[in-house]
Amino acid sequence: MNFSYEALNNQGAVIKGIVEALTKTEAIALIEEKGFTVARLSELKTKTALRLKFLERVTVKDMVAFYRQLSLMISSDIPIVQALKIISTQQMKNLKMREILSDVYENVNEGMKCSDALARYSSVFGDFYIYMIKSGEASGKFNEVLDYLADQQEKDYEFRSKIKGAMTYPIFILTAILLMGFIMMIFVIPKLTAMLVESGIPLPITTRFLIFTSDTIKNFWYLILTGIVGAVVGFRLLVTKNKTGRNLWHRAVMLIPNFGPNLVQKTYLVRMTKSLALLIIGGVPLTEAIQITSSVVGNVHYQAMLKETAEAVKDGNTIGSVFAKYPYLVPDMLTQMTAIGEQTGKVDQVFDKIGNFYTKEVTNTVENITKIIEPVIMLLMGGAVGFLVISIMMPMFQASQAV
Repeated sequence: MNFSYEALNNQGAVIKGIVEALTKTEAIALIEEKGFTVARLSELKTKTALRLKFLERVTVKDMVAFYRQLSLMISSDIPIVQALKIISTQQMKNLKMREILSDVYENVNEGMKCSDALARYSSVFGDFYIYMIKSGEASGKFNEVLDYLADQQEKDYEFRSKIKGAMTYPIFILTAILLMGFIMMIFVIPKLTAMLVESGIPLPITTRFLIFTSDTIKNFWYLILTGIVGAVVGFRLLVTKNKTGRNLWHRAVMLIPNFGPNLVQKTYLVRMTKSLALLIIGGVPLTEAIQITSSVVGNVHYQAMLKETAEAVKDGNTIGSVFAKYPYLVPDMLTQMTAIGEQTGKVDQVFDKIGNFYTKEVTNTVENITKIIEPVIMLLMGGAVGFLVISIMMPMFQASQAV
């Protein structure tokens, strides 16, 4: 948005101008940075580019930039209010994030704690990080907590980028194959098989199956697409909105042979152990750290186990004693190391080391799966080409011999 303003300079002269900013607060901040005192400020009603705000989102990369910049400024003895002002007006490029931080700055400038101001946007910053910042404010370790959060955000971002990067190529190839197959079934196959049908020769079962599939897709493609979209939407609703469906799905992914135990389970363990380590190191009480982790772990079965663990710890029991009751969720190594960590008073270090170990395990597993998927895709493509040759070329050869 553009704002017209009248301001006074150091000599008391009136200065008029136009400033571009997202909010009035940001506009005032930009004017005051020039050494002027704002006397009047009004928004100019100009045509601006259409913003589809419902499509805008704050990415993990934006959060990494925010925590790293805030940590750097606070460690350089810049007041929190000034740091938020600089980031929201100058450093942050994401428009949605700038609007959020402008509101956070305004609230903190009016006397609100940083954690409370961020909590108004918990869906963006996350309860986990808000609790960490609140703990840092209470313990007087705000600088250390911010620095640690910045490091962890960067590690999480790198970890997710590796996972996504490894899976991008196989997903792209599979999608391309499906689209090409869909197009061939609608436009190419009918023309090739029409000659075979007109020849009147007996067609093998593979050719008849190909013709049936092509006719079905060509005539009912809209029903097929509707069914696929409906299945995807229905599945998402079942998993996200229905408690029974969510429980069954979360349990099912843990039981997939050679995949769940090697990847899905370890992904949850990374999230659980790293979250616990980060919260405990940040000064959050143990029972509260376990409760917070239960809300961010992302699996209802781990969530139930951690809630039981929090209650057990309140009653004076150990974390390891509860973990031992869930061998299908927690490997024996993690249970034993947790028990040792509790005995030595180094449970935070144990969780951190285990989290790093499983992070490497997950990364290696994804890389191995990617290596396996590539030859599997080539075999599928070869099989599809072979099926087309058998279904179309062989009958054509037979028809030419009959003539």
